[in-house]
Amino acid sequence: MRYTLFILLMFFSGPLPGSPAPSAPAADPALADLSLKAERIIRVLVTDVRGQWDTTPDGHRVIHSYVTCKVANALKGPQGDTLTLRLLGGRVGRARMEVLEVPEFSVGEEAVLFIAGNGRVFCPVVGGEAGRYRIVRSGAGTCAVQRPDGRSAGSVNEFERQIELQLKAKS
Repeated sequence: MRYTLFILLMFFSGPLPGSPAPSAPAADPALADLSLKAERIIRVLVTDVRGQWDTTPDGHRVIHSYVTCKVANALKGPQGDTLTLRLLGGRVGRARMEVLEVPEFSVGEEAVLFIAGNGRVFCPVVGGEAGRYRIVRSGAGTCAVQRPDGRSAGSVNEFERQIELQLKAKS
């Protein structure tokens, strides 16, 4: 009898009659928090990264990275064609300054970024690495969003829809 039941369950593809419909995926609390804290949420293509020595108001010399991005889609905040982020740390010639949790960007990188305080704080990416969701392309031409921990967050369209739902829930 057990063997027969197993075969029947293997070929059954829908919910059992009278059972509740499957629930929607649980909301991502990290995504909700990032969406709330961000002034801007944008999908970008990094077009330039340059390091530069700057002097702080108190006279210290530090390296800042200036990351220029082409904005592909603005989900929160002003649209705009480009944005240049200023992040503490980077490289100028042979000098290098690393700052824990401040993301490093590469030309050609695509990502969804949660931004707040650009030009006013040492790292405008909310939560540092936690506020950067990379977009990865497969050899077949499909692209998906990758969470900061490396797990998949679904397709770009699905991910942007999740953010839109988070923003609507907060308004």
